[in-house]
Order: sequence, then C-alpha cells, then structure tokens
Amino acid sequence: MKRLLFSAAFLLLIASLPMKAQRDTLRRVFLNAESWMLYEEYKEALPLYRKLLSADPGNSNLKYKIGICLLNDPYQKDKAINYLREASQNINPDCKENSFKERTAPPDVLYYLGDAYLVNQLLDQAVASYESFLKIMDEAIYDEELVLDQIEACKHAQELIGKPVDLDLFLLDTLINSRYAELNPVVSGDGQTMAFIKELPFYDGAFITRKQADGWSYPQAITSALGFDEGVYPVALSHDGTEMILYYNDEYIGNLYYSRLKEGIWQKARKMGENISTKYWESNACFSPDGKYIYFTSNRKGGYGGLDIYRSKRLDGDKWGSPENLGPTINTQYNEETPAITEDGTLYFSSYGHSNMGGYDVFRSSQNEDGSWTTPVNMGYPINTTDDDMSFAPISNGKGAYYSVYSSKGLGRHDIYYMDIYSEDNPRMYAVSGNLSARDRDGTSADAWVNVLEADDGDTLLRLPADPKSGDFIFSVKKGDYALHMAAEGFETLVVPLEVGSPEDKNGISLGGNITLTPLEAGEEHLVLEGDESIIRLRENSYVAKAGESIKVPVRVEKGSELLIRTYKDGVLIDTDTILARKRRINLDLEVHPGEQLIEIETRDKAGNIHRNTLKLKGETISEESRRDKAETARDKEASDAGSSAGKEDPRKAIADNSDPSTEIQADRNKEAVETAGVNRSDGTEILQPEEVLSRHPGEELTTKLMLMDLRDEARGKLKQALDELDLEKEGIHSGRALFEHLYQHAEEKGYSTREVTDLLAGVISGGNLEAFIEALIKHSDGALHDYLLELDTKALGIDSPKALLLHLQELGDSKGFNMEQVWDAMIEALYKPGMPASAVPAALTLIDLRQSADGPLLEALKDLDPTSGDLLSSRALFEKLYELAGEYGYTEEDVDRLLAAQLGMDASAGREALLAALEKEEIRTLAELAGGGDPALLFRKLLEQADGALSDFLTEKGEDLEKLGSIAELVRLLELEAAKGRFDMQDVRDTLVRAMENRLAVEDLFAHLLEVAEPPLSKALEKIALRRDRIYGPEALITRIYEILLKMGLSDEEARNLLSEYMPGHKAFIDTLGQIEFATGLLLAAAGIGLLILIILLVRRRKKE
Repeated sequence: MKRLLFSAAFLLLIASLPMKAQRDTLRRVFLNAESWMLYEEYKEALPLYRKLLSADPGNSNLKYKIGICLLNDPYQKDKAINYLREASQNINPDCKENSFKERTAPPDVLYYLGDAYLVNQLLDQAVASYESFLKIMDEAIYDEELVLDQIEACKHAQELIGKPVDLDLFLLDTLINSRYAELNPVVSGDGQTMAFIKELPFYDGAFITRKQADGWSYPQAITSALGFDEGVYPVALSHDGTEMILYYNDEYIGNLYYSRLKEGIWQKARKMGENISTKYWESNACFSPDGKYIYFTSNRKGGYGGLDIYRSKRLDGDKWGSPENLGPTINTQYNEETPAITEDGTLYFSSYGHSNMGGYDVFRSSQNEDGSWTTPVNMGYPINTTDDDMSFAPISNGKGAYYSVYSSKGLGRHDIYYMDIYSEDNPRMYAVSGNLSARDRDGTSADAWVNVLEADDGDTLLRLPADPKSGDFIFSVKKGDYALHMAAEGFETLVVPLEVGSPEDKNGISLGGNITLTPLEAGEEHLVLEGDESIIRLRENSYVAKAGESIKVPVRVEKGSELLIRTYKDGVLIDTDTILARKRRINLDLEVHPGEQLIEIETRDKAGNIHRNTLKLKGETISEESRRDKAETARDKEASDAGSSAGKEDPRKAIADNSDPSTEIQADRNKEAVETAGVNRSDGTEILQPEEVLSRHPGEELTTKLMLMDLRDEARGKLKQALDELDLEKEGIHSGRALFEHLYQHAEEKGYSTREVTDLLAGVISGGNLEAFIEALIKHSDGALHDYLLELDTKALGIDSPKALLLHLQELGDSKGFNMEQVWDAMIEALYKPGMPASAVPAALTLIDLRQSADGPLLEALKDLDPTSGDLLSSRALFEKLYELAGEYGYTEEDVDRLLAAQLGMDASAGREALLAALEKEEIRTLAELAGGGDPALLFRKLLEQADGALSDFLTEKGEDLEKLGSIAELVRLLELEAAKGRFDMQDVRDTLVRAMENRLAVEDLFAHLLEVAEPPLSKALEKIALRRDRIYGPEALITRIYEILLKMGLSDEEARNLLSEYMPGHKAFIDTLGQIEFATGLLLAAAGIGLLILIILLVRRRKKE
C-alpha cells in the first residue's frame, strides 16, 4: 500500500511539471503584453491579452487591460464597454494589476468605463461611472480634479450636442482618400497646397498635393525627398505652400524640422534651431500668414503644464528667435496641440484643458489690441465630439476647414473631408424658387414682382421681377422669417409668409405650383391722393446730406401699411424698395447719391386708394482727398471691430448631424489574386481555385456584375451579343480585369475585333472624356509611357477623343520606348475599382435583380445608381432613393411600389411600409446566407464572435441549441421570433452580420495578398488551404493554419514564425504567440498520458499480487 501511495504522489509530481511549463509560457506572454502596454503600444498588446483571457476567461484584470487597449484603438472603442463593465464587477482596492497572478480589477476600472461611455456618447452612464469611482477612489493615488473635469465634460457634451454647428461635409475623392487611413491634413494659407499622412501597410507615408482647376492633384510621396525612411509628419505649410515644418520622433524626444520647396523639389529637412527643437518634446507648429512668426507646441520647462503653445519670430531664413509662451488664457495644465493661424489673426488649436466635451477639442481665440488673447471658444459639435478631435486645418478665415475623421460613409478608415462651416458671419444661404404670373381677364400679362421683407421689422431685403415669359423667380436668403409681397400694377397684392431654416430647406425651397395674382374688379375706381392729402406724412420735404452716406427720414403712416419707395435721378428710376410699417412712425433709411434725387413714397389704404408723397434729396460731393481719408478711417474702424469681435461668434444650430455611428469597412479588393489560381504546380498539387478566393468575396463580384451590365448598354453588334450571352459564374470571372481578358481571348471566336474591346475599355475608364482618360493612363503607367503622356500636346496633334489617342499611340509603335502592351496594362490597372462595403452587398444584389426586370424611366434611374458610392447601404435606402427620384426621371411612386412588390412576390396593396418591412427582413436573410456561406453552425459562431449586448447574451445562453439548427433560414427565423419578444433588436442582428462579413472579407483580402506575393515555402503551404473547406473565417485563424502547415513541412517553430512575420508584419504580435501555448498544452497532454499509463501498470501489478 505504501508503495502505491508513493507511486501516486510521484505521478502527481510528474503531471504538475507540464502545468508549470504552461504557466511559465503564459507568464512570458503576460510580460510581453505588459511591455507593449508600458510603451502604449496597445495594438500589439491586445492580441496577447486576448490569448491569456482565452486561457482564463474569468480574469477581471485581463478584461480591464483589454478594455484599455480597445479604448485606445480608434476603430474599436465601442467594444471597450463590455470588457470594462464586466471587469468592474470584480473590483479589489488591493489589486496588483501588473502581477501575472492577479485576477481582480483595480478601482480605476470605473474611471476607464466612464471614458468608454463618454467616447461613445452614452453621457448619463459616463457620469454615473465617474461618480461611482469618486466614492471608492484613494485620493492619495488618484487625481480627483481629473475625474471632476470628466464629469464637467459630459455636461458640456450634452449642451453642445443640443445646439450643433451648421456645416456641410464633403469627402475628398479617391485621389486623396483610400482604404487606408489618411491623417493630419495641413493646408497652406492660400488653400492651394495640402500635405497629409497616409497609413500604409508597412509605414506612415508623407504626401503632398496641389489644387488644380478640377480638384486636387495626384499626391506626391515626399518622405524620401525630405531625407527620411519613415516616421516624419508634416505639421505646417507656409501661406504660399513653399515652406514646411515637420515632426520627427528623434529617438522618442520629438523635434521639429524645416524644409523649403526649391525648383519644384522639397529639400532635405533640417532640424530647426536650438530655440525651437530642444531636448524637450516639440510636436506641432504653424506659420503666421505673413511668415514672420511660427507658433509651436513644447513641454519645455517654464510652461503651464503638458504641451504649451509658444510663438517665435523669424530672424533670417530658417533661423528663429527666443520663443514666448502665449500665456494662461490659451495654455492650461493639460496639453495644447495643433495650432493654426488664419489671415484674420484667429488662432485655432486643440486642447485637453478648456471647456471640453471629451478628449481633445478644437478651440479658437483672437488677439486683442494689447496682445492678450480672448477666452478660447469651443468650435462646437459635430466639429468636436466626445473623442479626441485634432488636425483641424482652417481656411478662408475659418469659413471652411480640412479635417481627418473616421466615418462609416468614408472610403476606409480615417478620411480627409472638407467642411463648410456656417455661422452668423458666414450664414448658410437657402435658395427659394417659385412661379408667379399676373394675367388680366382678357389674357394680357403684366409685370409681376416679388418683394422679400423681413418679418420682424418689415425691411425690404430684395425686390426681384418674375421672368416675363416663364414667370419663374429664384432668390437666396439666410435662416429666418420673411414675408413675400407679390404684386403687379392693377392686381391685388398677395402676401406669403415664409419660414426658412428647417433641415429639408438645405436642398432648396420650392413654393410649389403656379402662383397667380388676382386682377382688381372691373370698373372699380380708386382715388389717388398726393402730398398733404395722402396718409403719408413727412416732417420735411427736402434734405441735404453728403453723397455716399445714408440718412434716416421720419415718416408717419397707418400701421401695417406697405410702402413702395422709388428713387429717381435725372428722371430715371435708379432704385426701388418695399417696407412694411409695423408702427405709425417709422424711419426710412435712404442712400444719398451725388446730385439731386426725387424720392417717391406710395401705399394703398384698406379701400384700395393710392396715396403718394415725395421728398427731394441732394447729395453734396466731397473732395477726393477727404474721400480717401474717410475710406481709411472706415477701414481702420472695420479692422478694429473685427479684432474686438473675433472669437465671439455664437454658432447657429445645425440642420442635421452629418455622422453615422455604425461601423463599416470598405475593403480594397486585390485585383490580381486570382490570376495565379486555378492551375497545377509542377508537382501536381492543385492551387486554390479562383472561386475559393473571390467567389466568396461578394463585394468585388457584384461590382463586376454591375460593370457587365453597363458594358451591355454601351456595346454594339457582335460584342454586345457576346456580352449578353456571357455567364460570369460559368466562366469563373470575378473581377473587371478577368472580364476584359476573357473578351480579348474570345474575340475571333465570337466575331468581334479586339479593337472594339479596347475602345469599350477606354470608354469605361474615361466616360468619353479625353482628359480623364489621359489622367488615368498617367496615374497607372511609368517609364517612357508615363513621361510621354505628361508632355503630350493633344491639340497640336489633333487628338480629341480616347479612341483617337489610342490610334496615335498604336501608330508610334516602339519609337518612343513603349509599346501597346504597356498601354493596355495601364488601362487594365485604371479599370480596377475596390469592392463595395459589406453593408452595401444586399442593396447591390437587389439592384442587379431590378435592372434585369425594370424598364423605361425606372431602368434609367437604376442605371444611374452606384452601390459603391456609400449612399445605398441597405435595400431600403435603394428604394427610398427610387421614390426620391420619381419626379426627376418621369415615373411615379406607385411604379416603385409595384416594382418592390414584384421583387418580394407580394401584392402592392399591402402598403408601402409593409413592403419595406418585408424587404428589410429579406435583406437580413441575404446577409446571413452570405456571412455563413450556407453553413448554419458557421454563421452561429460568427454571430457569437461579433455580437455584443443583449444579442450576445441570448446567443451565449442558447448556444448549444442554435448550433444544432439545420439551416440558416431556421436560425434567422428563431432570431426574428426572439426579437419580436423584445430580447434584442433586429437592427443589432443586421449590424452583427455586417461585422461578420467584414471579418470574412478581411481574411479573404489577406489570403488573396499572400497568393499574389508568396514564394516557396509559403506558396507551397498556401496550396494546401481552402478557406471555405477549412472553415477559416478570420485573419488569425488563417495565420494559425499556415503556421501548422509550415511545421508539418519541416520548418522549425522559429523559422515558421519569422517567415510569417516577414510577409505579414502587421500581425507580428499575434504571430509571436504561436507555438507557445500550443507547446505547453502538448506537454500537458503528454504528461497526462504518461501518468495514466503508469497508473494502469500499478493497478495491474496490484491485481496480480492479489
């Protein structure tokens, strides 16, 4: 018995050894994650903490750290809430958060939870979380003032969101923006040059672009020209765009560098002098409009805390004087960043320490006559949000700005937008249009006029005639209440009240219908009473004043009278005005012209009688010298007024919010991934077929299908017949390039010429526009072809169309150092377009079906809709767009109802809302099929992985039952039933399905990229993978699968991880974890097996003895 106990103890000791090895491995992963966390490399730390959490799902300390990582990821901040909320359920004041053994969360998890709520605009929850933290925080450790500042930020956010700034956002085109992040735009004062950063796969690149007649030029990469390999960031451009200030890390001390444009080339940057770049941190700068000063940020000694803004005067060239701090009005105990000065002297900057609404906000301030600064004013929502808002590049004295922001309506991650900002100094103007006619009973037309009066004081703003032929009129006014007085001689005056400023008014206000004035009754006689007989009483009948000024003339009339004022000079009518008298005594503002003028005032009483009175006005001229003195005095006064009032604007309420909080990724599809697919290697191994790559990539497939439809409309003869008969699925065509290659290969067989295909290709690229065609070829060519196109003089050569250009290039042969194959390659490159975002796929499918079934005006409207534009992110949005376009294209909304009903197989009598609701249900089913690839178990796992909130709780609770369902339709139906009970919302299901599709598209993008660039042994490993067969639906799963195959091929663990890191440096943090936990798990299983074998042997021996 003793021997048996000894053996059991020995067995337990053996089994504990691999468990210790596993703990040691996990400890190393934890230490690696902590190191990344220490250096604020949250993106690298996140997958390591997630790996640890998978081994210990109940660890609140790991959830706390994951929450902080997500909170510092600009694209995943919404996901931080769940982790931090769960961690906050297990708070321990004695938590040792840096200990591998710690499983509880520190008290400040409540503070970070408040930050997560705040950044996601859940303001009430944020305040509650901060207040909970205040109750338990240790004041010796935590800063109470910082927490109170965050609570105050929540209050500011509620105020600012309630009165948003009125603005319009315009996304810059794909020459500037891409699927990558475009960040930190800086713009020259003249608005003609812009520098920015593009986050490329392997480095952050600095680019510069210049404004041309048709928009921004193709961006030029300047990192190398500035003398850097990477990591240099433009922060300022001079007013004329010929000088640049840059930020460079300089081994973690942060310095500013200077470069100048010389003969069109940016010179190698030099570190700015010792007064600017120091051993402290300098991060941002800007030039004054006249170039005599720079404003820059630094955390040097002597400041007010953190980064402060300083000003330095230019001494000579790139030498700068001793800096002066802008003082405590601008600088706070926290950071001030990204200064920018406009021509009117207004300073714009980002700060963490003023009246913020969360994170950094953009503020403005102007300088007083004594050199002091006005109190900074928050630029308001949605310029500022509850997240960090920086890199604001104002132009036109702040009436416009360039801004980098992430939006689901963008092309990728952060994109650069231009915004028009409206305020009291720059009011939005609303277009008002209508049709007015005055036709007598005998058919005779009279001239009709529209007088636009302010409703409050009756002042006439505009007097404009209706078009004599059409009767149309149009004018623009700012937000406000008006009265439109429509009149004609011999007709009753019609008064139309007009309220301007609702969100719908942005698109223009149509008064609707034809407005017709009523003629006065026949035989009706009205008296004309003039002078003292009239009801218009004047204190004086003549005035003398200086020409160029205005005078006030007191007039007494009946209350409510409408006065028509005509000004004559030398017998010629030179001005008219209309005023509504809201009081008996009013003052007329009359402009004084040189010489004598006759002012005629006219009105009608209630009986229709006409009353007139006149006054004479003489304008005395002044000498030219006096006039100049007067003008200079006026200018000085205007400048003084501007200086004292700048920075005090009260932004008007916005009409609509321009952002959409939903997440959307528009992945850039790889256009050549399938070209190496579908063939056999020399060793007989079959490479992954194209459909395994891109038939599972619905965004690009649908773009190709839509392209085919457009080609069918453009082509003629045999080529059109071939396109009509072409089956993309049958031929394995999944991209625009593959489509045109197919057309070229089958030209002779189908009876059309390759010339026709080339012309069709040119037409698709250019839309028939020669300049657009040349620009596309230049962009996608290099070498001799690129140089020749740059110098090409089309007018001198008589080239007037894309077709003529192609003929010219063909005639050149090889004489200019290029051939037609290079031209064709450039055209194919220009053809490529990124696939649409996952959320737009159902709408695109619907659009394709509709284009095959619709005809007439509806078909023409459908042809003009582009699912990749970002406007059609659902099938409902597609049909709502069709309803909106009905009048423009000449069909009726009832036609759209019938089309929608036919699409769903329903009766149109069910009603529009019922049809649209059914359409939304159908769309969710389509998304489910696409996301799950026909596999309900796979769809469930994807939903569980991406869901949050109530939907996540339901999926977790019912997981075993849901995973066993036999079809995707069953799973969707069950979700619909639970949503009807109020468990969650079907919009949550849709959003989760979109995220699942986006994750799937991400792995397909990565796989397509690897297929294109990989060489042995990686290419050999890829031959053995099929995404769908192997159920790989995320980048990490793909990397893990490749790693396993490489090990089987004989590579060592280190060799496999190094190879993967070489091809996928962006995934290095995850790759470094491969082989660690797996190795520990293997040891544990092996030890358990050995222990079990020993136990069996001991038991057998014991039985033999018995």
